[in-house]
Amino acid sequence: MELRQLRYFLKIAQSGTITQAAHQLNLAQPALSRSIQKLEDELNTKLFIRTEKGIKLTQSGQKLQSYARQILAQVKDAQDAVSSVEKLQTGTVRIGLPAMLGSYFFPPLLMAFRERYPGLNIDVVDAGTVSIREMLEHGELDLGIIVGEDAPTGLESELLIKEEMVCCMANDHPLTAQPTVSSEQFLHYEQIGFHAGYFHQRFIDEMGHHALVAPNRVITTNLIPLIKSVVSRGFAISMLLALVIQPGDAITTRSFSPREYIHLRLAWHPQRYLSQANQAFRQFLLEQLRPDHPLV
Repeated sequence: MELRQLRYFLKIAQSGTITQAAHQLNLAQPALSRSIQKLEDELNTKLFIRTEKGIKLTQSGQKLQSYARQILAQVKDAQDAVSSVEKLQTGTVRIGLPAMLGSYFFPPLLMAFRERYPGLNIDVVDAGTVSIREMLEHGELDLGIIVGEDAPTGLESELLIKEEMVCCMANDHPLTAQPTVSSEQFLHYEQIGFHAGYFHQRFIDEMGHHALVAPNRVITTNLIPLIKSVVSRGFAISMLLALVIQPGDAITTRSFSPREYIHLRLAWHPQRYLSQANQAFRQFLLEQLRPDHPLV
């Protein structure tokens, strides 16, 4: 059985006559008839029945029609996939990443993507989630990682992962004696945190708003190594993603009570064209972080 025979078979079933199918396929009618006869011989069954109005599928023909459509559709998908890879030899992915994610979560993903598509470049913009949203809306970025449990207005997005935010302190800090840390306890101590516009700081500001306690922020910086150094020396505490703290940091973490989580979303503007490079990166992230995501 050949793919060509399946295409001929479907064309005849669609047109209803061999004559019309031959014309549409730009084939001589005898050649088309011989091809279908050969297919019937291979399957040892009749696929068509001649009637006064033309031909119609037999029960076997109807069964083959379903499978033929699936087979040819899968062949096309395979051809498109290979063609897409061939075309993805050059291009640039423009993505906005918050500092914590860019430093500790995304490097392995970026390297894995580059290994799959060595011809593509990645332009990473370090910015807060508020700025990333604005740049997506203005067309300054193609893709961006933003924070939110729900999809933002005006942007398309996919939920990637849910990560816990934890209280970070020196190993000898008084809060290490507790299994969890409340908002009030956290806000009582001096803190080192990010500049406005970063989801880390928004979390703390919202925490203070609900607890009716102003955050006691004494150092503001976007440099994570500086934050970790200050925390490990006991000069201040901080709130960071749990994944940021590595073995050897001399930092103890405690969950908040109740636990605090962020929802990380991959976002893009629905009205702006995404290049093949950006589409490939979007699909790659969903493939890596959302195993249940149906790829198309």
